Amino acid sequence: MGAGHFMRCLALAQAWVDNGGEAAFLTSSKQESLLERVRGNGVGVRRLEAAQGDEQDLALTLDLLEEAAAVGDRPALCLDGYDFTSDYHREVREAGYRLLVIDDHAHLDRYIADLLLNQNPDAGLLQYDSPRQTEFLFGPRYALLRREFRDARIRRRTRPEEARRLLVTLGAGDPANVTGRVVQELSVDCSQRMECVVVAGPANPHLEALRGAVSEADRKGGASFRLVVDAREMPDLMGWADLAVSAAGSTCWELCFMGVPSILLIAARNQEGIAKGLHSRGAAVSLGWHDEVPSGGVARAVAELASARELRSSLAGEARRLVDGRGGERVVRALQRQLRSSQGGTW
Repeated sequence: MGAGHFMRCLALAQAWVDNGGEAAFLTSSKQESLLERVRGNGVGVRRLEAAQGDEQDLALTLDLLEEAAAVGDRPALCLDGYDFTSDYHREVREAGYRLLVIDDHAHLDRYIADLLLNQNPDAGLLQYDSPRQTEFLFGPRYALLRREFRDARIRRRTRPEEARRLLVTLGAGDPANVTGRVVQELSVDCSQRMECVVVAGPANPHLEALRGAVSEADRKGGASFRLVVDAREMPDLMGWADLAVSAAGSTCWELCFMGVPSILLIAARNQEGIAKGLHSRGAAVSLGWHDEVPSGGVARAVAELASARELRSSLAGEARRLVDGRGGERVVRALQRQLRSSQGGTW
């Protein structure tokens, strides 16, 4: 579905392996940079030549589950994607496999799963129709963080009167080029003392234009700008930053855990609940949908937050209280309980 979905599944796989299990990705992704990360974490990759959620996908997935069951313990399946239907869920369960479904906005009429995970703040407000046996894992206490964040040394931050180090991270793909717009705004209105690190994914379709925009912004002689593509050191970058401008996706949980006060922009429907939830809890500042923010609005928000030391401290503190880094452990324990129980087959 996208890098955020991919990375949270990697975080779950890492947590499963860290607890002594074996994990594999079943995916149709062709993004080698993402697949390399999976393989580099001791997790297998099986490529599915099928569209997500269709009949061929289901048949191949059930074959691979049966193949795994023939050589070891009966496996469980985790599904993360918006094309997996209620019928797909039912077929997996009727084949006798435990099922964990990761969801964001209750888009299906019915979820037929042993475990339903929605790590967003508004999860409890959504209307989910599920069998009575389904166990709900709701809210940021189940936020899935990759191992590099869980192992990061979180330094005791000093909050300067004026923040000078800004991290801009608006999604690995960013098809609307929100990053380019933000860079342009900051290059005009940002304080001369600000250092800006802009992060982009290798699949960003505007990468070359973005390189030019960042280079031009840096040459203007105001704030300094640097572009990082396919960042592998995100914990270090977040540890460095005094504040961030971020898309309201999975990166939010990493920023929360690292205690980075953040300004959020909504770039996709599944980010609405995250942005609104974090804003209402005082854990981030949401500006709403990226294309509804007035011209210059992002730069003004950065300037205001950069000079508001107490607000930055309050945002960071509340964010850290929401995400403690143990979400993966909690999900793994819940799935292990399901695997130990005797219930199986059709509900």
